[in-house]
Amino acid sequence: MFFLGATKFGVVIAPLQAFMIGNIISQADAKTRLYGTITVLFELNAFVIAACLGYWGRMDLWWAPALLLLGNAISEACGVLTDAEGVPGVTATNEQCYK
Repeated sequence: MFFLGATKFGVVIAPLQAFMIGNIISQADAKTRLYGTITVLFELNAFVIAACLGYWGRMDLWWAPALLLLGNAISEACGVLTDAEGVPGVTATNEQCYK
């Protein structure tokens, strides 16, 4: 992530990543959508902060996106507690065998 910021690709990838994640979350049920939105806040912010730090050449602040990625890991692990089922796959959607 720092490398993408240092090579200026992070500026292009961050909006693209947000757009793709938004498309995926929009296909989920209400419970999974809320869980996915909280998770993506940690994930996307970690990427943007790391890319900005790479852009400015501030590798000494590596711990800031690392804390956000830790929050991301915790929020993804809590998906089991909230019974988030995830986004249905293409086959499940085509065959309409999801809840």
